[in-house]
Amino acid sequence: MNGKKKLKIIATIEARSGSIRLPNKVLKKIEKKSLLEILIGRIKLSKKIDEIVIATTTNPNDLKIVELSKKLKVNYYRGSELNVLDRLAKATKKFNADIIIQLTGDNPLIDHEIIDYMIDFFLKNKGKYNYITNNGFGNLQKRKIPLGMDVQIFFQKDINFINNLKLIDVYKEHPSLFFYKNKKIKFKKKNIFIPKKWKRNYFVRLSVDTINDLKFIKIIYKKLHKLKPNFSLVDILFFLDTNKDLLNINNNVLQNFPDEKNIKKI
Repeated sequence: MNGKKKLKIIATIEARSGSIRLPNKVLKKIEKKSLLEILIGRIKLSKKIDEIVIATTTNPNDLKIVELSKKLKVNYYRGSELNVLDRLAKATKKFNADIIIQLTGDNPLIDHEIIDYMIDFFLKNKGKYNYITNNGFGNLQKRKIPLGMDVQIFFQKDINFINNLKLIDVYKEHPSLFFYKNKKIKFKKKNIFIPKKWKRNYFVRLSVDTINDLKFIKIIYKKLHKLKPNFSLVDILFFLDTNKDLLNINNNVLQNFPDEKNIKKI
């Protein structure tokens, strides 16, 4: 034995009921399962994650999320509704995370193979990067993978460090934004290579922000789940290759991004 401590890998799910465009979206149901329950089931297929923590809020309306967490025997943490950075940092500290896989309740069809692919990269390059992502650092033109398959990985010690800084609100609302947008502290970061099987030359939106997003996700889930309960992104893309008309349901939905004008130095 080399005596080295195994790093604890925790997947966090940021989830709350207070969405403006689609209230209670994480509790909306498909085939008698809430989006949050579907998401948790898909994350549990990962071979690399040690634990899942739902980072929800102290808002009384989020008690239903807590109750679902208990029912599914998944850890949860209740923190600030507006300061997501603080909520994430404290949730992962409470459950002794070393490495954080940051996910969100908006993306119920996340593929565990993508999660494990990225964890493998992070571990193989341990110490080389503080932060890795597949989202093109928030740039739609640079990202190669469909919206809704976003994975961000970083060390708990780094997010704890960031949380102790005096930051403007935009960084508190978007916890990982500071890694690649701040100008003062240089983190080692990388937007990682995406294999061809997960890419298409057409836009695919698998994130849920509006009723049209939910309609689109429902069609995909109901169709593929019957054929293959643990369907992958590859399965989704093969299905859409021959059903491109479905893309019209939600491809005009605008993605919410941080206001670039409010991003400044510390």
